Amino acid sequence: MPVFAGEFLQAVMVLFCGDDEAHVGALELWHNDPDVSHEMRLVDGYYGTADMFEFNSRHTRFPHGFGLPGRTWKAGLPLIIKDLHNAKSFLRWEEAAEIGINLGVGVPYRTGADQSWVLTFLSAQATPIARRFEIWVPNEARSALVFRAGDCSGQTDLAGLYATTSIARSDGSIGGAWATGMPAISDDLAHDGSIAAAEARAAGLSQMVALPVIGSAGLDAVLAWYL
Repeated sequence: MPVFAGEFLQAVMVLFCGDDEAHVGALELWHNDPDVSHEMRLVDGYYGTADMFEFNSRHTRFPHGFGLPGRTWKAGLPLIIKDLHNAKSFLRWEEAAEIGINLGVGVPYRTGADQSWVLTFLSAQATPIARRFEIWVPNEARSALVFRAGDCSGQTDLAGLYATTSIARSDGSIGGAWATGMPAISDDLAHDGSIAAAEARAAGLSQMVALPVIGSAGLDAVLAWYL
């Protein structure tokens, strides 16, 4: 997963995926070239054992604002879609429901004036990619990060939990990703002093990855996921 700041490549974060006969889930890369099409099409993906879902995805196109890739493209920010079996905005919801995929996360990339890319995580309840996802964005004054959206396998009300809290620049892994423009990996949240890490520890989570999403004018968001 590359991290760009304008035309400059800040870092590349590498994910290694496990696999077995029961594994369901997907990582996908979508792309739009306006000189070719007004839709996003799949560049490549990993689907575990979901062969039919993979086949359908490779033959699906997403207009601007439709489906997880198209909605992430339009928003220009990380996006979380929960309960995909009930989410008609997720155009592949029927196929996803059949194999147990219940959560989608999209990450936008802009690497040129007119090229758009979206990376998607599709997570199954039985084999989740992460136990908690959070999206943090700068407040209006850009003095702190505030919670925008999230999902927790423990059914925690994250919006309520973080309603009156914020994360300062350089505060823990999430604030550090904002300060440096670099991804951050914490393999022991006991050493992270942020409110997000404290709440994660209270929920029995011990590890975190924080990915900065950088736009043309600075940080747009930090996507954090927890194990």
